[in-house]
Amino acid sequence: MVRITTTEALTGGIINRIFHARVVADSVETDSVERAAITRNGCFVKLPAVLRSIRKRWLAVVALAFLGVVLAAIVTSRIPAQYASRVTFFVSTPVSSTSQLFNASQFGADRVNSYVKLVGSDELARRIVKAQHLGDDPHHVASQLSATADLNTVLLTATATGPTPSMAESLARGIQTQLGPLVQELDVTPASKTPAVELSVVTGPTEAVQTDPKRKLNLSVGLLLGLLAGLAWALLREMTDTSVKAVDQLGDVSGQPVLGTASLASRGSNPLMPRDDGYNPLAEEIRQIRTNLQFVNVDRPPKVIAVSSAVSGDGKTTMSIDLAAAFSEGGQQVLLVDADLRRGQVARYLDLDGTVGLSDILANRVELDDVIIEKQPHLWVIPSGTVPPNPVELLDSRHMSTLLNEMSERFDIVIVDTPPVLPVTDGAVVASKSDGVILVARHGVTKRAQVEEATAAVNAVRAQCLGWILNQVPRTRRDRSYYSYQSAASPSTMGSSVKTDDSLAEASKTGSRKK
Repeated sequence: MVRITTTEALTGGIINRIFHARVVADSVETDSVERAAITRNGCFVKLPAVLRSIRKRWLAVVALAFLGVVLAAIVTSRIPAQYASRVTFFVSTPVSSTSQLFNASQFGADRVNSYVKLVGSDELARRIVKAQHLGDDPHHVASQLSATADLNTVLLTATATGPTPSMAESLARGIQTQLGPLVQELDVTPASKTPAVELSVVTGPTEAVQTDPKRKLNLSVGLLLGLLAGLAWALLREMTDTSVKAVDQLGDVSGQPVLGTASLASRGSNPLMPRDDGYNPLAEEIRQIRTNLQFVNVDRPPKVIAVSSAVSGDGKTTMSIDLAAAFSEGGQQVLLVDADLRRGQVARYLDLDGTVGLSDILANRVELDDVIIEKQPHLWVIPSGTVPPNPVELLDSRHMSTLLNEMSERFDIVIVDTPPVLPVTDGAVVASKSDGVILVARHGVTKRAQVEEATAAVNAVRAQCLGWILNQVPRTRRDRSYYSYQSAASPSTMGSSVKTDDSLAEASKTGSRKK
């Protein structure tokens, strides 16, 4: 029996997190291999990537399949109806003795193939038009007549088609009455001037049945073609997709370390640090990134950390808030600064009064202590403030450098949310004044070229790139099953300091300005 001491129980949470980190690392490694949809030569697509692409774009595949059925139905409705009636003849040759039966049978079989062509002749059509009192052109009637002969037999099956059942049956009756006399006139014995063959009707004329349009066949073909078009479109999108979808791909393109991944929040959940009511994968991923940051430079750990992205919409602001909350839950004094003076969103996300903030400090309108808001224990926030006409000049000022130094002296960690580095230069300017910058890429959205350009922009100002974060990564089935197991098995191993947006909003109502 194994005894668990008090010390071992206290360290259970740490062991659990280490085990989770190993599982997540293995999952990321496996997913990174599977998510490499396109090899380096850009031509070969792996099967898992194809299946993921189809699953991701299943709605478009179904829509194209449905469109194929609709188009097939439209085409089918425009095809004129055709009906067919058939008559089967037995071709025989009169003989005077049994010794001539084999030769006669062979002679009849040879003649059948000629009679097949004769059924579709204009001469037979003229006779049918005259006998049936039809007003159609004989050449047109001939195009509605056809015949087939079974191999190695003396059976001839003639088929008459028409736009109505009665027309098809009328033409079939004409074949029944006119083909035999025509053959007897054409195929006679030279010596006796008697018919060499006789045609006897053995079946028909049959009741006319509809042959065209073939609705079931056409709809099936339309469905198949629509599915093929949908699958081809999904595969083409996957082959031409240049977005970043894997950790190793992000590292190879940027040439920088990848600090971690943040999974896609479930639909309807809060995009910020989620409620810790058990084992929450997103919260654990943010904590893992926080831990990785602490080991970036052990001798001189960064205190002022800028967070940016290549373009807007990659989740840099929510990542800044989550990282600040993750650092504060460990007891460190954390300051979150919204340095996006053009489109600051931190105040709106945290439900704070953002009328004054960083821009007002840099413009010498207020002091630092006048705008710092205590959001929750160990976490303070500085909004972006008034939108200035010259944001880059303010951020590149000596006052900004002095302000960052003062912040780093008063707080353990300063997280600075900056604008994206590609559209404007603000982000690169703030990165150059910080101890390091974290860049955020959105899974399946951020292009590889944008990753390269963002890394080059940061390196151009000689800022230290701490690494990249791959944001909004879809969870695998293995991840979900593991998270569910942890939530059910060991909810008590988690801390209780992760705050939701609701709790942050509640704290803002009672928050005080730090003096």
